[in-house]
Amino acid sequence: MKEGKILIVDDMPANLQLLGMTLREVGYQVVATSKSDQVLISAEKSKPDLILLDVMMPGKNGFQVCEDLKANDELKHIPVIFLTAKVEQENINYGLLVGGVDYIAKPFNNNELLCRVNTHVSLKRSRDEIKKQREELADAVEFKNKIFSVIGHDLRTPINGISGALEMLVDLTEEHEEFDSIQAITKLSHQSSIEMGAMLEDLLNWGQLESGTFKTHLHTFNISNVLEVIEKLNSYQLSTKNITMVRDCDPELDIYSDRRILATIIRNIESNAIKFSMPGSEIHTSVKKVDDLLLISIQDFGVGMKEEIRDVMFSDGFHPKDFSTNNNGGAGIGLLICKRLASSLGAAISVESELNVGSTFTLTIPQPANISEEAEHVVVERTLN
Repeated sequence: MKEGKILIVDDMPANLQLLGMTLREVGYQVVATSKSDQVLISAEKSKPDLILLDVMMPGKNGFQVCEDLKANDELKHIPVIFLTAKVEQENINYGLLVGGVDYIAKPFNNNELLCRVNTHVSLKRSRDEIKKQREELADAVEFKNKIFSVIGHDLRTPINGISGALEMLVDLTEEHEEFDSIQAITKLSHQSSIEMGAMLEDLLNWGQLESGTFKTHLHTFNISNVLEVIEKLNSYQLSTKNITMVRDCDPELDIYSDRRILATIIRNIESNAIKFSMPGSEIHTSVKKVDDLLLISIQDFGVGMKEEIRDVMFSDGFHPKDFSTNNNGGAGIGLLICKRLASSLGAAISVESELNVGSTFTLTIPQPANISEEAEHVVVERTLN
């Protein structure tokens, strides 16, 4: 049995009766009218999947009625098949020109009629389903964006508040030896709040990258200040493994990029460097400007990695194990996020590594010829693959 509703229009009652019987026998719902001026009203009320429209009728002919249907935003998506005794090519072309999808010659053959009707009803219902899915997807994306907005704005505030309060408590307890145990707990809580904020930032970036809503905010800023902030964020990790951070960066160097995105990339790479470094070792971060390129290199002297790992480490779903056995975590999704974030800046990430020697990650970022001319804050939207 067929599903679908069909509006048939013909000024001859016998034709309406024959058409209606043929369509009902295979399961279609049928609505009929014999007056051309009632077609739009019937279509608006019945919302058919297909209209079978006679061409030769008193008053408006079928071509004129079709033009009226296609001019109506609520009805223009309904396919129209013309019923005509005239099969001259000129009439066929004109019918297609005004919006018809097909024609059936009178007197019609039942099998031909049903084949053509079945085809266009199926196409129409498929289009309706796709439209419905698109609308549902749009609603889901809108809801997701609202969630991101709440997380990004409302959740950041209390996390920053907790982190700030704990930082003040760390400073206060450092002045009094009798508070050593409180200080240790406070430092751990402070670091946990920092890591939670960093994780939130990565998740927000990931969601926006995947949904195509990610934006970069390009402006001029001091890179040395960014490195100092990141080192402070990673201070607890550094202290627990007794790792020294060595910087090679001109304290006066200004660059042109997105400060937040660049800080996220460097933070992730340095955090991984700490994880995979040997206790008591060093991590070297150098920043150099060569012509129109900014080169940021982060070198650790840790476990390194095999060539086959280097080839896939920026791939989706890659979670390397920590071969140093000193940590339980892996690089996780951070490296993939770094690669996507770098692409949003027009930058590239490369890596050199030797097993049991260490790894060097290099971020290469294009720079304008004259940074002072690029001082204006620019928002760039990119859809990333």
